[in-house]
Amino acid sequence: MLIVILSLYYTITEPFKSELIKNLSYSLIATFIFDTGLNFSKENITKSIVSRKWHNSLYFAFERLRAIHEIFTAQNKLEITKELASDMASSILMENGAVISKKHIKTMWNPSSGEPLTYQDIVIKEGDNLYFASMMFIRDDYEFLHSIYFDENIFLSFPQLLKPAQRCYRSLAMIQHNINSKQKFNVTKKSLERDLINYLELRSTLLMKMEDVLGHYEQRAPQ
Repeated sequence: MLIVILSLYYTITEPFKSELIKNLSYSLIATFIFDTGLNFSKENITKSIVSRKWHNSLYFAFERLRAIHEIFTAQNKLEITKELASDMASSILMENGAVISKKHIKTMWNPSSGEPLTYQDIVIKEGDNLYFASMMFIRDDYEFLHSIYFDENIFLSFPQLLKPAQRCYRSLAMIQHNINSKQKFNVTKKSLERDLINYLELRSTLLMKMEDVLGHYEQRAPQ
């Protein structure tokens, strides 16, 4: 880089003193510009490939939240996250008996695989236990976040996603572990609700950041 700067300085301030040095300076500057452009092109192609890889999974994550909101309908739209966390915590712990659906629901569900055409309809009848819907949401989200967490390519291309992904993954991993060890960790509805609120907020932050950075490159991926 220093040589390139000196070459540029020479071509500007000493343009006529030595034809050989002048040509060498031009050559170094041209090589630097070419290499910079090539590296920029490679970086953009890599980012585009990574973006395309995660496009379906990201879209499915948004759709899962839409579906779970359809299953657990909020009464107060201003407290939608808090209500969802409360309803899910109740359905998982079943402290006062099973939480059952009050209506017939048919909604499209997107698993975490990210593969095209993996939509599936889930049908919940009036009176069905909603425990399984909550656990399916947690399971598919965990698989999605686990895949991101252990894909170093996405963080090499988009390092700004590393911390949000780590926080989100660790939050859900803790929730899942606590649910599976309820007796050991003395999980209560209040503590689980608090953890779910925190997770849903971290999830929203991560997905919005992913949508922002990946959206600029996904359409440029080579076919």
